[in-house]
Amino acid sequence: MQTWGGPPRQIKEIVRRTENPRISELPSEPLGSNGHASGRTGTGRSFQMQFDFERLVVPKVTSHDDTRPESRFALRFAALLEADPAAKFDNPALSRLAQEGFGKSAGFGRAAYDAAEAGFNIYLSRIGLDLADKRSAIEKLLAEQARLPTQTRRNQEQIEFQQFSTPPAQALLVVTAAAIREGMKVLEPSAGTGNLAVLARLAGADVDTNEINERRVRLLLLQGFAPTAFDAERLDNLLWPERLYDAVVMNPPFSATGGRVKGHNTHFGARHVEQALLRLKPSGRLVAIVGGGMALDRPGFRDWWAAIEGRYRVRANIGMDGNGYAKFGTTFDNQIIVIDHEGPTESEADIITGRGLSIHAGYELLSNLSKEDVYGQIRGYYQKPGGRCLSQDLQRGAVASGGPSHLLDGLGPANQ
Repeated sequence: MQTWGGPPRQIKEIVRRTENPRISELPSEPLGSNGHASGRTGTGRSFQMQFDFERLVVPKVTSHDDTRPESRFALRFAALLEADPAAKFDNPALSRLAQEGFGKSAGFGRAAYDAAEAGFNIYLSRIGLDLADKRSAIEKLLAEQARLPTQTRRNQEQIEFQQFSTPPAQALLVVTAAAIREGMKVLEPSAGTGNLAVLARLAGADVDTNEINERRVRLLLLQGFAPTAFDAERLDNLLWPERLYDAVVMNPPFSATGGRVKGHNTHFGARHVEQALLRLKPSGRLVAIVGGGMALDRPGFRDWWAAIEGRYRVRANIGMDGNGYAKFGTTFDNQIIVIDHEGPTESEADIITGRGLSIHAGYELLSNLSKEDVYGQIRGYYQKPGGRCLSQDLQRGAVASGGPSHLLDGLGPANQ
C-alpha cells in the first residue's frame, strides 16, 4: 500500500501558508515560484501580488480504509457495474445505495456522487479499455457514462470549490491530446475522484495526483494513487522541487480559489495552469479543461495569452459544448487547451481552434496532436549533444531557492 511520506525537508524549511493571501490586483502574467507577480494589467494599471505562507498544507489521510462508508459504496458500485453491463443507475437507485453504504441517504448526496465516480473508475480499471482505437474508446466511454445518475444535487462546498468532475469521454479526449504513452510521468494537480488520472494510468503513464478535498483524497487512495493535498493554485511553490513531468492533464476550478477569496474570477483558474506549466519538463505537454472565458478571442485574457505565447508553444484552444457535462452537474461551455513547453508560439494562426464542439468533433480537431511523440521529444532534448542530462536539472531544481520556476526559465528549445 502506498502512503504519503510527509513534506520534503526543503519545503518544511521554506514554505508557509495562510488561508487569506493579500491580493491587490489580479495578475495577467504567469507567477514566479516565489509567490509574487508584478507587471501591467490589461487596464494599464500596475499590480503586485504577495502570498503570506504560515503553515504547510499536508494530507490528513495517508492510506485508504476499505471499511469507510465512501470506500464500501465505491467498491459496491464498481461490482454492480461489472456484474450487469446493461444496468443503469438513476438518483433513486443511488439513494438506496447511499442508505446501504452510509446508513442513510439524506445529507450524503455529494458523497454518494463522488463514491459512484470512484467506483466507475475502479470498474474501468478492472475491465480495461482498448486505447489503440480512440474513436471506439470514446464511444465505449460515452455508453458507459450514460449508465451513471445525473448529478442534480449540489451543496455549497461543491459550488464554492467548483467540484465538477470531468466526464469520462472528455477525460479521454484530454489524455489523448496529451499523447500519453507507456513510461511517461504524468501529473493531475486537481485530481478530484480520479477521472483523468485513471485514464492516464490506463494509457501506461506513471501518474501523480494532488487533491485538497479529504473525501476525494480517500477515494484516490482507494484507487491505488498516492495523492498529495496541496493547493494547486500554488503547486509549484509547494511540490517537491525535483518533481518534473512529461505531461500534465488537468481540470482545475474555472474561477474559484478554494474558499480563500470570496467571489469568482477566471484569473484564479488561470493560476492553476501557470503553476502546472512550471512543472513540465522541456518539450512536455499540458492539456487542461478551463472556463470559456479563457478562449483566445476573449478580450479579458489577451494579455494573459500573449505572455503564455511568448514563453510556450500554444497548440490548441477549442471550445467544447457544455452539454457534455450534463451528467456531472453543469452545462457551462468550456475550453480544452494544449500547451507545449517548447515556446514561443510563432503564430496564433497555427493554434487549433473551434467553438461549441461535441466530443467527436473535438477528437477530430485534436487527433493529429495525439500522434506526436511527446515522450520521444523530451528524451531527445536530454540526449542531444551538449545538452544537460535530466539528473543535472533535477539536482539544480532541488537546490534552487525558487524551485522549478527558476529551473525552467531557460530550458526551452527557443533558448538554446
